[in-house]
Amino acid sequence: MAIAQRWAVRNVAKATFYDIATGKLLTYLENLKSSDIQVTSETVYARGGDGNPKLIGFSSNKEVKVNLSSAIFDNRAMALLTGNNIVTDTATVYRREIVIVNNGTATLSKTPKDGNLLALYVLGSDGVESTELTVGTPATNEDEYSISTKTITVHSSIVNGTQLVAYFMVDTANTSQTITVSSDKFPAAFKLVMEVLVTDFATKALYPAQIVIPSAKMEDNWQFSFKPDGDPEPLNLPIEVLKPANSNDMFTLTIYDDNAIM
Repeated sequence: MAIAQRWAVRNVAKATFYDIATGKLLTYLENLKSSDIQVTSETVYARGGDGNPKLIGFSSNKEVKVNLSSAIFDNRAMALLTGNNIVTDTATVYRREIVIVNNGTATLSKTPKDGNLLALYVLGSDGVESTELTVGTPATNEDEYSISTKTITVHSSIVNGTQLVAYFMVDTANTSQTITVSSDKFPAAFKLVMEVLVTDFATKALYPAQIVIPSAKMEDNWQFSFKPDGDPEPLNLPIEVLKPANSNDMFTLTIYDDNAIM
């Protein structure tokens, strides 16, 4: 069967990122919201004669950019953006917890790191921290508390039902994943393969198409957002295509018949 020469596309690409040196997988994104390729270049013209028209054009500064938008945040893709590896290990995280005094004590749900709180306040009826309590001897001093593991002990003047708000740090399990943006780390280059389906205009048959970009890197300017309404915010991946070391081809698009592959 002849391969489509006139075709249309109405689906988003799937993107696979490979390490250029080893050929190993870096990440695979199958939940993209959008995927586009932009090709630009600059042209300067020699002008002259009556009316000073354009006579000869000189093209240069070819640029190719890929913009991917993923519906799902992917830690490995985030690592490509930051230039840092993902660290899977224990981590120390901040925690804010409201506890209720009962018979002079209140119990935290988690154990503070090193057995210490960063701060402890009596929570006012307006939901704002009021009196700050400091570590000391609550048996004799009204504005002091003591802590043992998860149990906070306060002065007897703090009545049952009083809300306290504790700020402290805890150690996570060693399954935590940490993504870091560093001042001295930048995205490394990778190979990108994008796959789409095209529809033959004449036969209406579907054919796979594969775009291979031998060398590319994430742009250094990017952002991600969080908001409570509307559609979930996507992860935007701006990519700059680079000239490969052994070719002038910045990318190729191949349409093929999958059924003809042996």
